[in-house]
Amino acid sequence: MMIVADASVSASWFLDDEVSAESDALLKEVIEGKLILVEPFIWYCETLNIIQMAVRRKRISVDRAREGFSLLKYLPVEFHDLLGNSFQIFDSALKYGLSAYDASYLTLAEIRGTELYTADKDLLKLKKEFKYVKDIRTFLK
Repeated sequence: MMIVADASVSASWFLDDEVSAESDALLKEVIEGKLILVEPFIWYCETLNIIQMAVRRKRISVDRAREGFSLLKYLPVEFHDLLGNSFQIFDSALKYGLSAYDASYLTLAEIRGTELYTADKDLLKLKKEFKYVKDIRTFLK
C-alpha cells in the first residue's frame, strides 16, 4: 500500500515534542515494508528544513538531527517530480489558501489515488472536501 505523508508527519519522527503513537506506527509500517511512502521531491528538503530549524531553536541536538537525516536517507520512498503539475499545484494553493509545498502533497495524493496523512492545520481543513486527506491522529484507527 502506498501513502503520502507530508513533512509535518516525517518531522514528528525526530521532534520529541511532536512524536505520536500514530506517526511512529506509520514509520514502523514503512520500515517493515508494509507501506511505501510516495512523496514529492520537496518532502525531503522540507523535512530537513524543519529538523535544522529545530536544532537552531534548541529543540533537538545536532546528533539527533543527524540520526534523523540518516533514517530519511534509507527509507523506501518513491519520489515524484511534479514539474508537469505546476499549474495544478499553483491553482490548488491559490484556491485553498495553501503553501505551494502543501499543495504539492495534495496534488500527488490526488494523482496517485493515495491517502495523504498530515498534522498540518491548513491541509486538515480540507478533510471534508478531499476524503483522502487524513489526520495522522487517525492512523491507528
